[in-house]
Formats: sequence, structure tokens, C-alpha cells
Amino acid sequence: MGMAPSVSWIGTVNACFCILDQEANDFQTPDKPTIFLVSPEDGTPEPEEPIPAKQIPALQVFSSHQNAYNEEAVSIRDTLTRRGLGVFANMDFERGHNIIAERPAITCTHWPASNGAGTITEEWCALPKEDQRRLQAAFCKPLRCIPTGRETLSWLYRKSLERFVLEYAFCNPQRSLAHIYVLGSHMNHACRSCANAQQWTESDAPHRIIVKLVKPVKAGEEIFINYNRRQADSFGCAVCGPQTRMDKCKSFCERLFGRFPGFTANEDEAPQATTVDSASQVDTQTASFSTYLMGSIEFLRDKAIATWHHLFPKEDNPTQPTPSSPKEQ
Repeated sequence: MGMAPSVSWIGTVNACFCILDQEANDFQTPDKPTIFLVSPEDGTPEPEEPIPAKQIPALQVFSSHQNAYNEEAVSIRDTLTRRGLGVFANMDFERGHNIIAERPAITCTHWPASNGAGTITEEWCALPKEDQRRLQAAFCKPLRCIPTGRETLSWLYRKSLERFVLEYAFCNPQRSLAHIYVLGSHMNHACRSCANAQQWTESDAPHRIIVKLVKPVKAGEEIFINYNRRQADSFGCAVCGPQTRMDKCKSFCERLFGRFPGFTANEDEAPQATTVDSASQVDTQTASFSTYLMGSIEFLRDKAIATWHHLFPKEDNPTQPTPSSPKEQ
């Protein structure tokens, strides 16, 4: 038995407020308020002297902003970029805040090692039709063509679901299960230096995904994590990586044709515009890139003709010299 809490009475007509001393209350938590309403049977005791208001301990107010998470803290919006949808903060948060703590909407066996047991197709067909439609509403683009209410799916739909898992799922630490989260699976990738959050998945049930901020986030700012997988390199960093299709195509061609003559991977060697006008710079970069690309294609064409020249007719073979006519001699 611990020491009984000290009690102060504030008189009312038929009831009174019992204010518990914070030091004596061993079970005081934010979920258990420090003020309780009691109704004594033998009337309301009157204090000998009224208690000044300044001596009444003030209630500790716990702001919902500090405890906000999931739908209250974030929302899914269109990024208006090639990334499509993303997760955005609804309010300002400090570093270290757990912004998402979410249970999976669907869980399946990690399909590359599942041996046909508990695959995404089986889990999808086992879902009620209403849950299937909710998932389609949350992931409209990858799931809009997947039929609902069926017991089996064709090969094409099974492959579509497997691609959906590869792109949107998070695996548990043992890499035996793959989880799809309505909020968490919409987070976009960024490099380690640009990501403002980190995530981990619980290994045991209920397999929640926990997203913790590693940087302060302002209202309306997108939440980025690092995917920690090789496929993330194909996406590029959403903050500092290539943002346009031209940049992605140029990076791909640099890796593909970088060793061929006629293609310069170093941007310093590329022709520069004579003016600082942005439109002129874009035109110059596009023209330079087209020149490098065409030069690489011509090199590959000439190499193929030189290797397989015996397959071409003599009149169409540019590698064989044409005989001179008697008049020219």
C-alpha cells in the first residue's frame, strides 16, 4: 500500500472535483486524467477557507499535434511529376516524430521464394470483394485492371500482381513475407542524404510499418525514404536525381554508348551555348545529345556492315570499292 493521495475539495451544489496530487498519484498517464467527478452520499463538504485559484494545479494539456500519425499526420497527393502519387505531411513535425505506424492492407509470401504457397494471387482472391475494391481505390494505376470477386486469375493478371508486389511491397526482416500498406507503400525513394524519414517493418504480428522522421518536415512537404534495394537505382533520387525523361535517356545512353567513338560522356566537352538564354541552352543540349546519339548509331551500323558484309549485295555493300569504268581510266 502506497501513501494515499492528498485530496483538496472544491465545493459545488451536488458534486465536487477531487484533484489528486501529481506526486502521490503513481498511475498518472495522459490517458488517465488527473481530475475525477465524484458524488458523495452525505452531501458536499464545505472547505473551511476557499482555495485561491492560483493554488489549484493546472491540467496538463497533451496536444494532438504531438501524437498525430497516419491519416491525421499525412495524406496521399499527386506529386505532379513522373513519380505519380506521394505521401505529404499535413502539419509541421520535428525530427524524431513517428509519422506513420500502419498495419498492412494485404500480406503474402515473398513470391520469389514462396514455391507457390501463399502468393499474392492467392491472397488477392481470398480477400472480400469490398476489400479488393478498397485496394483498387488506393492503388488505382497498378490494380485497376485486376478483376475482383474471382477464385482464380489468368497468367497475365498474376504477373501484374507480382509486379505490383515488387514495386510497392515492404518485406519483413526475414524476407519471408511481403506487405502492402495503404500509406507507407506510396512513399517515394530518395538517396540517403536527401531522405527525410526512415522506415522499418515489424517481424512479428501485426507487421506494422514504422516511419520515423530523421529531418524536420514542414506542412505540405513530401516524405521520402531510402528503399535500400538495387531496384531503387532505376527510380533515381526524387530530390537530386534526374527529373526529366531527357535526363534519364541521356544517362542510359551514356552508359550504353560511352565507350564508342563519337560520343562524349563528359559534359565539359559538349558544345556550349553562346548566350545565357534558357531556351538556347535547352536547344544546344538537345542538339548535342542528338549528334552524339546519331554518331553512336552510325558507328554500330558501320561495324555491323563490316562484320556481315557478305550478306549484302555487292551494289549495296558500302565497304567494297566500286570498279572504275573504262571511260574514267
